[in-house]
Amino acid sequence: MTKYRIKDICYSNKLNVKGISKDVPIRYLDTSSLTDGTVSEYQNFILKDAPCRAQRLLEHDTIVYSMVRPNLCHYGYFERPDNDIVVSTGFITLSLNPKYGLLIDMKYLYLLLTQPKMTQYLHSIAQNAVSSYPSLVPSDIENLVFDFPNYRKQLEISSIFFNIDRKIALNREINRNLPLAA
Repeated sequence: MTKYRIKDICYSNKLNVKGISKDVPIRYLDTSSLTDGTVSEYQNFILKDAPCRAQRLLEHDTIVYSMVRPNLCHYGYFERPDNDIVVSTGFITLSLNPKYGLLIDMKYLYLLLTQPKMTQYLHSIAQNAVSSYPSLVPSDIENLVFDFPNYRKQLEISSIFFNIDRKIALNREINRNLPLAA
């Protein structure tokens, strides 16, 4: 096992909308529309008409974690996000520093960050915030230190979880599309 601090292995809030045409259509993701890795909805906007919090862009293998009320589990993992997705500044986005590409699996890091004990720990930090509601600052997440097994073991663990998660999502979709009994 090797210990790594998140700020040493990841970029935080790496990409933003600066330099992008304000006339492009976007799909905006606010914190309330992402829970336990599931997006409930995107809001469609032209960038110039989007909320001022629509600032963060995603790249492959990005973790998105709400900085407000961590106990509500507004987080997700975006393996291959579409280019038109813009997320709220209410999220921290984490993407892997390429020099750790064969040492850290971002899916494994996502599993570490979203464990119930970690969520409760981050919520306890957020409750001590000076704002009027429980909130984190990026350094609260960036300064977390985790033990990582070797890369192959990380892949084994994360692939089991994400395969099960895909099956659950597929079953939910099937259930949503079943005809209602008469």
